[in-house]
Amino acid sequence: MDLDEFRKQVDELREHTAGLRRRGYGEVGRLNDVADDAIEQLGTSLEELQVAEEELHLQNEELIEGRQTIETERLRYEELFNLAPDIYLATDSRGVIEEANRAATELLCVERAYLIGKPLLVFIVADSGQAYLSTLHRLREGERVRGWETWLRPGDHDRESFPCTADVDPILDSQGDVVGLRWLMHDTTARKRAENKLLAYQEELRSLASELLLGEERERRRLAAELHDGLGQELSLLKMKLRSLSQSPEVSVSRFLQEFTPVVDKAHEAVRSLTFQISPPVLHDLGLEAALEWLAEDMLERYGVEVAFENDGQHKPVDERVRTFLFRAVRELLINVSKHAGVDRACMKVNQDGRFLRVTVADEGVGFDRASAEGRGFGLFSIRERLSHIGGRVEIESEPGKGTKVGLVAPLADEQQSGAEDSHEHQDPPRR
Repeated sequence: MDLDEFRKQVDELREHTAGLRRRGYGEVGRLNDVADDAIEQLGTSLEELQVAEEELHLQNEELIEGRQTIETERLRYEELFNLAPDIYLATDSRGVIEEANRAATELLCVERAYLIGKPLLVFIVADSGQAYLSTLHRLREGERVRGWETWLRPGDHDRESFPCTADVDPILDSQGDVVGLRWLMHDTTARKRAENKLLAYQEELRSLASELLLGEERERRRLAAELHDGLGQELSLLKMKLRSLSQSPEVSVSRFLQEFTPVVDKAHEAVRSLTFQISPPVLHDLGLEAALEWLAEDMLERYGVEVAFENDGQHKPVDERVRTFLFRAVRELLINVSKHAGVDRACMKVNQDGRFLRVTVADEGVGFDRASAEGRGFGLFSIRERLSHIGGRVEIESEPGKGTKVGLVAPLADEQQSGAEDSHEHQDPPRR
C-alpha cells in the first residue's frame, strides 16, 4: 500500500466517525473519544511516513547519482585500460591471465578470448622461461618488481619475438596474502634498435679516430719523404756546389749563376709544391672554384688522371671552413679515383643549387656496392659526418661496373648565417 492510498483511508475513517457522532453522540461518547485518539495517532503516523518518504526519495536520488559516477569512472578506466600503448595484464598469483587490454592482443597477435585463462609463461620466449619463474616466485612473496627485462613471443609464429620491460605489482587481500598480479609491459624494440645503432655508430667513430691517427702519420711520412727526396736533395746539391766553388775562387759569376739557377729553381718548385699540398694559396686568394680548377690540373700532373672541370659561373659565397673542407674532400675523392676506379679520367662539376653549393665528382670506373659504402672508414664516413655537422650531405650513386658519382652538398655562406641565428629553422639540402 502506498502513502496516498493510506492517506485516503484515513480521511474516509474520519468522515465515518463524524457520521457516527451525528447519529448518536450521547450513546457512544466513550467510543468517540477512543476514535479521536486513534485518528490523532494515525495523523502523526502519516506525517512520519511523509518525512520518511522524502528521505527515501533523496536517498534514491543520491544512489542514482552514485551509480552514474561509478559507471562514468568505469568507462573512463576501461578506455584508459584499452587505449594504453603498453601491455596491461591482470593475472592470478600463478600468472594465469584474467584480464588483458587491447595493446596486449595487438602486440601478442591473439584475440582477447584466447588470452584469458592462458599462463603468461606461454608468451615468454624459452630462453627467458627460468627468469620468469624466478620473478613470479618473488612476486608471490609480495615483492614489487620494476624494470624486469624479458622477451615476449607473439601467438603468430610469423612475427618475431620482441624485447620488453615489465613493472609488476602484487594484489593483496585484506589479510595481506597475494591473490593476483598487475603487469605493465613496455615494448622496447625501438629502444633496442636505437641502442644497437648507437653502438655501431660508436664503433665507426672509434674506427675513424684510429684511421685519422694512421692518416696523419702517413701524411707526415709522405711530407717527410717529399722534403727529403725533393727539397732536401736540392739543398744538399746546392751545398756541395757551394763547397766546390769555395775551393775554386777563379770561377766566374756567369758560370756560378749557370750552375746554381737550376738548383734554386728546383728547390723553389719543391717548396711551392709542398705549400700547395698543405694549404694551396689559390684556395684562400681566389676562392673554391679556382682552387678546384687548379686541383684538376694537379691531378693530371701528379696522378695521371685527367679531370674535366665544369663550373656554372654563378657567384657562390662559401664560408672559409666549408671551403677548406670541400677542397680536401674533393681531393680525397679524386685520389680514390686514381687508386680504385681503374680509369684515368674523371669529371668534376661545381654549381649552385638553391641556397646550397653542389660539387660532384664522377667516374666511369669499376664502381662498388652502395651498401658497402657504410663503414668505409676514414673516407666516405668522415666526409659524411663532417658535412652533416655543417648542415650538408653526401649523395652516392654507384653500382659495380657502372662507375661512381659522389655529390657533396654544403650550405652557402648566407644560409649558414641564418642557420646560426635560428638553428631550428634549418633548410634541408636538396636531394637528387
